[in-house]
Amino acid sequence: MRLKDIAREAGVSISTVSRVISNPTTNAASPEKRDLILKIAEEGGYLTHAVSIPDRPIAPGEPNTLYCMLAIDPLEYNGNPYFATLMSGLRSAARRYNCIVQYYFPTRSGDYVDFTPPAPDQSVQGLVIIGRFDPSILESLKTTYKNVAYVGLNTLPVDCDQIICEGAEAACAAVHYLYEKGHRRIGFLGSSDDRRFEGYKKALQELSLPLSEQAYRNDVIMSIDGGYQGMQQLIQDHNGALPATAIFCASDNVSIGALHACNENGIKVPEDVAIMGLDDSEMTRYISPTLSSIHIPLEEMGEFTVKVLFDRIHDHHKTIIRTYFPFEIVERDSTKTK
Repeated sequence: MRLKDIAREAGVSISTVSRVISNPTTNAASPEKRDLILKIAEEGGYLTHAVSIPDRPIAPGEPNTLYCMLAIDPLEYNGNPYFATLMSGLRSAARRYNCIVQYYFPTRSGDYVDFTPPAPDQSVQGLVIIGRFDPSILESLKTTYKNVAYVGLNTLPVDCDQIICEGAEAACAAVHYLYEKGHRRIGFLGSSDDRRFEGYKKALQELSLPLSEQAYRNDVIMSIDGGYQGMQQLIQDHNGALPATAIFCASDNVSIGALHACNENGIKVPEDVAIMGLDDSEMTRYISPTLSSIHIPLEEMGEFTVKVLFDRIHDHHKTIIRTYFPFEIVERDSTKTK
């Protein structure tokens, strides 16, 4: 049984099922619906650690700090709802364990990046990693932190617990969605060191569409300004036009910047080009036109990461856990056809 099967039987959205299974006391559904969702999940054999791991406040004297390493460019973090929402979930779950979250960025000196965490003391519970990091650093991190969990959009070849919503699959689904809307020239704005670009290329291959270097930019900083600059470059490279009728942006911030560039150049959305983002952040519903996006259950992923990490800290599981959360396409005005 999959999450969408539970959602169909319970008459709710996939994201609601995800929230309830991650946190059975959530207000995302009525008590009756929560009970129904959990009953269907149990009877269908869909049991996750989110249901079995109890919230247990730590006893006096136990460690009470959780470190979070943000392995990203600080420019991507500032004003980015992806990280704000994920961190909100981490903090919310940590509070239930009487635990605080302290985060830090790796330091950079020229081409060298130092991932060494701040010197921990006896109050450190473990480490959560967010962002794109070199898997080779994990072993050195484990010399400092015995308990490590990663949360994000990319499955990594590392031996630690991972809580993931597959960005490559989400990107692939976005391209298929745009294809179904009638688009045959589909572009991309994002980064090459992220699996969303791989998902974009995979979808084009599946749909027998050409991969045109003129239709994408994979050197974009994942920020509003990055999206603006990336779209401006596409427009300038093609004398004020666009080489695609639809653009999939690797994040909502990128899509908002791209939309602004279109507005400045007199390119109408969605009449001239459809724009789609990823994250389904709150602001996508309040700009004009409203932006289609892929919903990622970030807050629930953050909460579940803390649950899994504390479960390991207290020796409730020994094997490596990989938990995959679902995504959901949310259509708004930026991709609607007349």
